Amino acid sequence: MIQKYISDLAAKMGIKLTRIDLVDGASVGCLDVYLLKIGTTTAKTEALLYQADVNSLTQGIPSDRLETRVRTALARLQNTLEPQP
Repeated sequence: MIQKYISDLAAKMGIKLTRIDLVDGASVGCLDVYLLKIGTTTAKTEALLYQADVNSLTQGIPSDRLETRVRTALARLQNTLEPQP
């Protein structure tokens, strides 16, 4: 469900993602977060998402904090895709 949520937000921002990975933070020593890795064919970025927000989304309850974190990551990705003057 989180992949579709992220993909939908990216589409609204005009970004075609080729990679959406969610890594459980427990594997790297952070018990209450997920590491989000998103990318296109030419750029990639990462963000930390709180486990509670991701769990709420899977129950159908979207979080403003989750949306903000995902949109911020997508904006960073979008900035690397735009040509610099």
